[in-house]
Amino acid sequence: MADDLKGIMDSINEVLGGRWSKKELSRGKWFEIKDAWSKRTLKYLLEQYKGAGWSVLRRVELSTDGRKVFLVIAHPRHFVIEYFTGQN
Repeated sequence: MADDLKGIMDSINEVLGGRWSKKELSRGKWFEIKDAWSKRTLKYLLEQYKGAGWSVLRRVELSTDGRKVFLVIAHPRHFVIEYFTGQN
C-alpha cells in the first residue's frame, strides 16, 4: 500500500503544483477516486491534505453510466464553498 499511496500523492502533488485556472481556483481540482483505493487510503489522503492547509471534499456524481467518486482539493484562499452547498 505504501508504494501505491506514494504514487497517488506524487500524482496529486504534481497537479496541485501546476497552473490553476479561474474555474479551478473557485471549484478546486478534481481527482477521480479509483475503485481499487481502500477506505484507509482515502482517509489518509483527506487527513494529509487537510493537515497541510488545503480545503478537501469528497464528491459523488451520478449518471446513467453509474457513480463516480471524486476527491476535490481546493486552494483555501480561493475556494468558493457556495458552489457545493447551493448557497449564494
